[in-house]
Amino acid sequence: MADRNEKTKRLLRFAGHAARAALLFAALSGLFTLWAWTSRKDLIARLDNKLYSLYVNRYTSRLDRASSLLSSGNADGAKKELEALASVLASVDKEETLAFAYGRALGLLLSISRDGRDWTGALAYAKALVDLEPNDFSCWLDYAEALDRNGMRGDAVKAYYRAHSIAPQSLSAARSLAYTLSDENRDAEAREVLSGYIDANRAAQVYAYHAVSGEDFSKSRVGAATAVITGRRQTFRPPVARAGIERMRIDFRGLIDMEVEIYSISIITPDATFVLPAETLDLATFGLKPTGVNRYELAGKGDMRLGFTMPAELQTASILAVSVEAVFTPKPPPDLSGFIRGS
Repeated sequence: MADRNEKTKRLLRFAGHAARAALLFAALSGLFTLWAWTSRKDLIARLDNKLYSLYVNRYTSRLDRASSLLSSGNADGAKKELEALASVLASVDKEETLAFAYGRALGLLLSISRDGRDWTGALAYAKALVDLEPNDFSCWLDYAEALDRNGMRGDAVKAYYRAHSIAPQSLSAARSLAYTLSDENRDAEAREVLSGYIDANRAAQVYAYHAVSGEDFSKSRVGAATAVITGRRQTFRPPVARAGIERMRIDFRGLIDMEVEIYSISIITPDATFVLPAETLDLATFGLKPTGVNRYELAGKGDMRLGFTMPAELQTASILAVSVEAVFTPKPPPDLSGFIRGS
């Protein structure tokens, strides 16, 4: 009995030592982690960024591979890759960074389905895009087209109305809705839609301001509807009245679903006017999609701007104003043949 009690005591002492050692190890690990987190934030941040980049690249590389397959004419291979990727990303939250990858995959799948006249598949992908980007009018246009192609005209009209309500200044949205309403013998509503489009574009403005500080020092405005209807060159001449500008930025706001062609940018000083042909400038774009030489599509999502470096001889000059010559045209509308007016 005495031997058994002694063994029990030794076992309890060992268990106590082991427990204290475990607690000490946990405490030291916690202290080390706290030290690393507070003292070496740069290392933690770099490691975190590296891991996140690897995580994102895992999906973007698959998108690039699918795009390459599609460009080479292998639509079936691209579709297989994209469907697998979309199924993995289907649960992604629209606020997450990877939402762009999911949206791009859906957009490519929609394009493949549309090209193959697979309107059942197109409807599924368009609906998923609407769920992901409920405030993007272009997604609603794609969804409305797919609904109409599948014989759901009533739902298509509602979707077109949704696109028009999000972007009343969009010609594609207004035209698609007006055509569909007219095809339904709802001409009064169609005229109201087109009138709303013109009214919405009367408020469109173009601003020019200093790119470095982002200071909105002046603005010049023209009605977008007037610019599109006339098709003429529009001149914007916001005053500057300052010197020492190294970069200039032209900011487009209120213009949706249009293309802009920049002809020239002139810098006006007290002594002379310096014309800077667009092709000679190192134009940097944001929110603009190049569609030709000095021609851009305004996406209508956030700010849309052109930035350029001032010529060296003008960086110290006193600048009175900047003058921009541009032509605005509607972006080519979607192909409505085949389901408008029984065509």
